[in-house]
Amino acid sequence: MVELVTIPAEQPAGLAVVEIREHGVTVGDADYRVCELCHLGVIEHVRVDPPFRRRGLATRAITKLLTDWPNYSWSTSPINDHRALCFWKSLDWPDPGTLGTPYACIHMRQSDDRIS
Repeated sequence: MVELVTIPAEQPAGLAVVEIREHGVTVGDADYRVCELCHLGVIEHVRVDPPFRRRGLATRAITKLLTDWPNYSWSTSPINDHRALCFWKSLDWPDPGTLGTPYACIHMRQSDDRIS
């Protein structure tokens, strides 16, 4: 059984996580930020353990984010790996121009400053 569990950010616009769990064991996650003031979201990192890849788990985590935060403008952190880029391009991403170009607002940057 696969479960997606949201670990909220500790402060507004801070880093949050969707953990991908199979039978209670975390097998992947997606790090993200959302700013409720600016209606922006940035997916920073998606990871799935190798034995669990190619089963749609990362796609489910990303779909959860897009569904949980509708009407937000989403972007991703830079994508430097060819396989990762192929994965992102396989999704029905809302705006292909935002893949690999993060749009972080002032609130997200301030959140980073608070933890530095």
